[in-house]
Amino acid sequence: AEAQPLSALIKRLDSGVQMDFELKRLPALFEDEADLEAFRTRHHTAVVPRGDLATYNGDCFLGFDAGSTTTKLALVGEKGELLYSFYANNQGNPIKTAMQAVHTLREALPAGAHIARSCSTGYG
Repeated sequence: AEAQPLSALIKRLDSGVQMDFELKRLPALFEDEADLEAFRTRHHTAVVPRGDLATYNGDCFLGFDAGSTTTKLALVGEKGELLYSFYANNQGNPIKTAMQAVHTLREALPAGAHIARSCSTGYG
């Protein structure tokens, strides 16, 4: 491409960008306000059962999401109850935050609880 003065670029931008084609876009998440409200109502009623980690005995299952910006951890009991969760911003250091999450869980895990399975996902 040929070099152009900045004034020429500004003039082109001021006149608007013309596109010969339509960009492909994802469909809208909600058709209208009523559809959005129905979604909110439906999801507001969904409640995760919770258990008491301090008194838990048995196998539990660990899910770990070490992302580029946040780290999330969930520990679930044999009946699907949420026993423990962790959420933190990585502050630019996902490894440090992941180590903090595991350390915090280890301190809270009672002797009778056994992490039977675990899985991880994420960018971090």
